[in-house]
Amino acid sequence: MQNKLLKMIYNLDPWHPTDDLHQLAELETIDQFIDRLFQKFRTSCQMSDNPLIEAILPL
Repeated sequence: MQNKLLKMIYNLDPWHPTDDLHQLAELETIDQFIDRLFQKFRTSCQMSDNPLIEAILPL
């Protein structure tokens, strides 16, 4: 839905590439968003002193 609305706002063809659309709108893609959140989660797990948390993502 987001891509469809952005294409309408920017007056782009419905088949315009999504990556180009996100670059034009200065938005990250879902994949980039998930990767960024996962890296943040992984870092917080690695910094934890709690053994249960450390065990979630072994080194």
